[in-house]
Amino acid sequence: MNEVVQEFIGKECVIYTISNQISGTITELKDGWIVVMTQSGKEALNLEHVGRIREYPRNSKGKKKAIIAD
Repeated sequence: MNEVVQEFIGKECVIYTISNQISGTITELKDGWIVVMTQSGKEALNLEHVGRIREYPRNSKGKKKAIIAD
């Protein structure tokens, strides 16, 4: 899992956990934890609770999509 998460460091992502989703930029990966910079500050997430990570979707002009349909 660590190797996969390394590809997302420095990118704005949507991270799906067991109970919610978090949007932000992944800044660090340490000992099974990822540090995410969100609008409200830094958050640390345990990778055992992460089910999915994807890069934030953008339209053809490079702007963020307003709605994420999953």
